[in-house]
Amino acid sequence: MSIESADKQIFSGLILLTGEDKPGLANSLFEALSPFAVSIIDIDQIVINERVILTIQIALNQAHQGAIEDDLALLSERLGIDIACVFGESAPPAAMIHDVKLTMSAPKMVPRFLNSVTSAAFSAGGNILRFNRISLTPMVIELDISGVSATTLQEAISDLQPEPELKISLS
Repeated sequence: MSIESADKQIFSGLILLTGEDKPGLANSLFEALSPFAVSIIDIDQIVINERVILTIQIALNQAHQGAIEDDLALLSERLGIDIACVFGESAPPAAMIHDVKLTMSAPKMVPRFLNSVTSAAFSAGGNILRFNRISLTPMVIELDISGVSATTLQEAISDLQPEPELKISLS
């Protein structure tokens, strides 16, 4: 199977599974995809308040698109979840480079804190790749930020209005 064309584009599918989180959802999705000549090229999942969002990008032979869509529609109906798919030519995914990991913590995390930190990252030229909650009490959130050095991001953070309850560290 050739998934790359001469211009280095690949035919890929982006699959979005959403619904009430329950054991076996990811397993069922991978089981449905297993008969096909596909490869996983990106994947991410979050679960918040017993709701799951699972995204997978697959590289595939375009001839299999219809069969995959049919099988995923049956899976969606059988499991009582939503599955959406988008297929098309795309550039291969870029390598994940996490230039800086920013950790922020506060007894009570309010949007103002996240706004300040994300504004500083944006103004410094950074791109937030991921938010990850580490703990609830205190609320600790890690941000993976690319496109900016730790020194530049630290300068942008130091320009923020002090918030006594908010602690920020970079690694």
